[in-house]
Amino acid sequence: MRRDQIQVAIKEGIPFEIRMADGARYRVRERYQVAVGRMSVAVFDDKDLAHILPLLTMKGISYLDANGNRSFHISTPVSAAQQTARPASSTA
Repeated sequence: MRRDQIQVAIKEGIPFEIRMADGARYRVRERYQVAVGRMSVAVFDDKDLAHILPLLTMKGISYLDANGNRSFHISTPVSAAQQTARPASSTA
C-alpha cells in the first residue's frame, strides 16, 4: 500500500479495514484510531492497543458499510516483476 491511499481513506471519513499479507485485518472506524507514518501505520483497536503495521505488508483496504460489512476493496497492485519473479535454483 501507499501512504496516500491510507490518507485518502482517513480524510473521506468512511470506516475501513486494512488487510495484511498474513491474513490479519484491522478495522478503523474513527479518525482517532489511526496514525500514518513514513513506512508504517499505527492502528488503535477497541481496547486502545496499538498495532504498528508496515506499509510493505499491507495487501489493501476495504471500505465498510454502516453495519461493518466490507463494501469496496482497494488492493495493492502486483508489479510485472513480482509476477514473474522465481527463486533462483542452485546447482552444485
